[in-house]
Amino acid sequence: MLVSIRRSGGCAGLELEVASIDSGALSAAEAQRLRDGIDELSSWVRSHAAARGADQLQYDLSIIREAGAPPEHLTLLDDGNPAAPPMKWLEELIRLGVREG
Repeated sequence: MLVSIRRSGGCAGLELEVASIDSGALSAAEAQRLRDGIDELSSWVRSHAAARGADQLQYDLSIIREAGAPPEHLTLLDDGNPAAPPMKWLEELIRLGVREG
């Protein structure tokens, strides 16, 4: 699985790649956490409507689950609550990418 996470928006409107994760470079436990986190985020995005606000940060994820598969795209909007479940899952995914790099 390959996952790329980009952040955009905010006051300056800058775009930044915050993580790029290859499950093949992770331990088996970390690769499973990556798959579980992506599944949780996918489920959450499908079941919640995103309300966009001014200067809100947006996270765009591009996910390739297996070689040759088309990418899946998810968009999360940061509502400013770091304890919200999608932001906690996103934080864990970013940590996996930082450990890898």
